[in-house]
Amino acid sequence: MSRRVPPKIYAPLTPGAAELLLKKGQVPAAFVRRMRVINLLSMVALGKIEEPLLFPFDTLDLHHILDRQISQDAIIDQINNDELSFALATGNILPLGEVTNRRPKLENSFVTGWTTLFFNKPFDPICIMLAMRVRLMLDLIDELGHSYNLYRFFPPEVWDPIPPGPPVPPVPPFPPVPPFPPTPPTPPTPPTPVVPDPIIWEPIWTPDPAALPAFNVGGYPTLGPDGPGEHDPGDDDDDDDGSDRDDGPGADMSEGPGADWDGWGGGPGGGTYYGGGTSPVTDPGGGSGGGKSFASGDPCASIDEEFETVKIGYTTQAMGVGEDQTLTVEGYHPRWNSGNYRWRLAAGGGSLSAGQGYSVVYTAPASNPDCENNATINLVCEGDVVDQLSIAINAYMGEERATRTWSNLTCVKPLELFEIYNCKLYNNTYNCAGDLMEDFPCLLERQADSCEACQEDIWPAACDSGNNTMNYLLEVTPVDLRTPLMIEQGCCPELWI
Repeated sequence: MSRRVPPKIYAPLTPGAAELLLKKGQVPAAFVRRMRVINLLSMVALGKIEEPLLFPFDTLDLHHILDRQISQDAIIDQINNDELSFALATGNILPLGEVTNRRPKLENSFVTGWTTLFFNKPFDPICIMLAMRVRLMLDLIDELGHSYNLYRFFPPEVWDPIPPGPPVPPVPPFPPVPPFPPTPPTPPTPPTPVVPDPIIWEPIWTPDPAALPAFNVGGYPTLGPDGPGEHDPGDDDDDDDGSDRDDGPGADMSEGPGADWDGWGGGPGGGTYYGGGTSPVTDPGGGSGGGKSFASGDPCASIDEEFETVKIGYTTQAMGVGEDQTLTVEGYHPRWNSGNYRWRLAAGGGSLSAGQGYSVVYTAPASNPDCENNATINLVCEGDVVDQLSIAINAYMGEERATRTWSNLTCVKPLELFEIYNCKLYNNTYNCAGDLMEDFPCLLERQADSCEACQEDIWPAACDSGNNTMNYLLEVTPVDLRTPLMIEQGCCPELWI
């Protein structure tokens, strides 16, 4: 072997740059890749990898090529197995571990940690010692598999014939096993008697007067949730219940049920149904005297969440031009009239089918240049805006990339024996309509000796990551990929409203 190392071994570094790195105690990447290729010979010799994975090379080919100082990158490029070639170039053995099926030697090497040692710590003293011994062994063998005077490397007794051992006496046959007696038949199981269900007598409940709306027929008394009024029938001196109601029980209802029923015209039987007030069905507390309403007596309050207002219910915040969707009031109590809830188009384009009600249909505009017609819709209750909804209106029909997000960062240590950590980060890229682009999500994988180093590494630069660390990619997400022309033509994803 020539003593002078050709420059191609250092590529892409110059010999001077490689020497400078070595003086700093750093191993050049080209040296690491070459040592991984040398370690392949040790793996074959130890039975830790199947030799066909080296195709188009065999063990002797690889030994002779390395001995002639051929570039390791040329060897890696010629190996047919993509997973093995990737592991030799990068040190990432995850893809190689996924092809161990029906390769018991390689699978055993992963389980016992040899693969991690040879690829991630190629200059470990064990690796160097094995490489030297394997080279000495291969130097004794020519291309045809013939040895070069192996007698001088081993003592004479190695070549003596092994004397035969004493004959092994025959093993006597086992006595025949007597047949098992037949199992007696199992008697049939008698059917389980059916026990009739007991009849449970339940009381018949009569309707609660508080659960029925009050009514008034002719001169008969009006019944509320608490029964007739407390005044004497003949004491209607103020004639406050009408000229024809002088002689009915409970004619003066100021202290009786319904004294504070604002929604029923001031007392049972009056006013219009749910006219903005409360009913005895849903608000039993409304029958107490004094005209005070309890905390939930507010049409803007949500019945789903305490101390929250009603909200806008919607299907999506990303619509196409000309599309429509139904918006609803969520959390309202049915005792409140629909007129309490008003809808306003605060900004952008499109139209609403009504100005008030429990629900309304929003129709998107026919165009959206520069995203100026993205809609903002307000839900107004008692003069206050209680909720607001923004909707992106996309008018761009192209399939170009519009938005990129990075998410789901993970870091795992696959083997406890070695300090190797694998990091993963997902790239999801969407078009203007918010649809996931083809070939996405894309999985970015990196490997280092700690999670911190893995997340701060910049190689490999896959999945459009550029020369950026995983921590930086998470910091800048989401990324706007739209061009000014795309925005002008109405490329308006939901993420950018």
